Amino acid sequence: MATADHPQRRVLDGVARFGHSLPALAALTLVLSVPSWLHIDALYPYTSPACFIAAILMFLSLTHTVLPEHDCQRCDRARGHTPQDVADRQLWTFWFSHRLDEQPSLTWGCLIAGVIVTNTAVHVTGVTLLYIPLDLGFTAMCWSTWRHFLFAPWCAYCRDGGGGGWDGDHERIPDPEPVGQGTR
Repeated sequence: MATADHPQRRVLDGVARFGHSLPALAALTLVLSVPSWLHIDALYPYTSPACFIAAILMFLSLTHTVLPEHDCQRCDRARGHTPQDVADRQLWTFWFSHRLDEQPSLTWGCLIAGVIVTNTAVHVTGVTLLYIPLDLGFTAMCWSTWRHFLFAPWCAYCRDGGGGGWDGDHERIPDPEPVGQGTR
């Protein structure tokens, strides 16, 4: 295990800080996409590269979810004091995340095919509004993965073997103790 002064620990801490930027990056990506959806050519040279970079950064921020020895106070604070209640309100997010995880090759195949088909359709028809479902789908994919990571211990699909979701018969997982400064 790396100590606080160890270079590996500093890298992991930096990735953890970056991982919490996903909500802001998701919003930025969608805002920067609007000129391309509306076919505003004057802004395209500026927004297109920025949107691409923001989407890559949004995807990279998911690396926070796969870090070994994950121990993040910001994640604990993001869960709040009643994560079970939050998780109960986000069943669609967990359902979507589990569908993505069940067949990753199908998920990535559909995403790549969606990019190819959408770009071809936009090129042929000139209707740039066709980008909207692709952009929203990519953002939903990243968002659901991130939210599931935060609330995995309270996910009804995980506790139900990936199936049916919350049916009310599950034992509630206790909410964590509030996290304060220096508790970890």
